[in-house]
Amino acid sequence: MSASKINDLKTFLKDYEVGNITQSFPDANEGEMEDFSVRVGLFGITGSGKSSFINSVVMALNDEDEGPAVIQSTGAEGTIILEAFPLTDGFTLLDTRGFDLLGGDAEKEILAILNGDIKDENGINREKTVKTSMTGVGTVLRDETHAVLWFVKASDPRLHKGAYRCHMDFLRQQLLRRGVGTMTILTHEDELDSQGTDPEQRKKLAEAAREITGSIPDNTYFLTNLIKGQKFSNENRLKVLEIIKRSLELSESTIKTRQTKRKMRAMMSNR
Repeated sequence: MSASKINDLKTFLKDYEVGNITQSFPDANEGEMEDFSVRVGLFGITGSGKSSFINSVVMALNDEDEGPAVIQSTGAEGTIILEAFPLTDGFTLLDTRGFDLLGGDAEKEILAILNGDIKDENGINREKTVKTSMTGVGTVLRDETHAVLWFVKASDPRLHKGAYRCHMDFLRQQLLRRGVGTMTILTHEDELDSQGTDPEQRKKLAEAAREITGSIPDNTYFLTNLIKGQKFSNENRLKVLEIIKRSLELSESTIKTRQTKRKMRAMMSNR
């Protein structure tokens, strides 16, 4: 059964075009949806498993035993902080540099990525202030990030203590204000298994992670990280493909919501 589901999902994702899920965008500007590609942002603490996830998606889509070598920058001055992986014509994954505890500059960088003001594979001089909209108004929709996958290492002791929540509150509120769909990906599930984590403990971990990300239970997934040399199981292949499909569903919802809000603002300004 899982092999059949995997094949169905692969076909859907490889043939995906924006609108395949929502069908229509009644508030789109004329020509806006032509050659439109969904952009899914991957955010998380350094070492949370974003790059491993991209490898897993590539392998699952292409029936490969090894994915591309994805190496993210250290976040030092002048380095690349956003790398784009256009996996099909219909959607692109955006791998961002790992963020630890957010400060003002990091918050602005993330907002600039959400708004599309930091382009794919741009370097950034962190001695200069990042210029971007704090409200998400006046941005170009096709350049924006349309859904966010928040990666949280499930075995990170700081998660248990709630250490991240206050530091991520600003970004969580910004995503909510923009209407951007979010998903919570709890990685390193294999470490939880080896520690004998029971279902109740897993439930509490998921709840703690969602307090950070703001996503809902249906958009929460546990995931085992891809380890070189180990077999990529059908169970994990299926899970990563399901995550991508769900991210596309959220992306189309975000696009539709953003277009409707834009139309309403225009109507209000013309009164």
